[in-house]
Amino acid sequence: MTLKEQLHAVIDSMELASASDPKSMAEVFCEWDDERQAQFFIEVARVMRTWGPGKHDTQAYYIGGHLKTCSCSTEEAREFVRAIAGRLTTGPS
Repeated sequence: MTLKEQLHAVIDSMELASASDPKSMAEVFCEWDDERQAQFFIEVARVMRTWGPGKHDTQAYYIGGHLKTCSCSTEEAREFVRAIAGRLTTGPS
């Protein structure tokens, strides 16, 4: 059993499944400084690359579409993603 599988089993056995819901994960993310938040995105990209060629870009397309058109999305969420993307494409690095 992998460490990830073990962690999932522990969470499930302790009835802490809600600890891995988007709201709880966002709260943890927001407690981090910019370095740890950036490392999170770096790790997400690394994991997604293991899915195979093109899957990373396809997932990004679907996430963007969901944020753009779904009734559950918010302007704040869209602006947050735009601000990150804007910083990647403008100004000194």
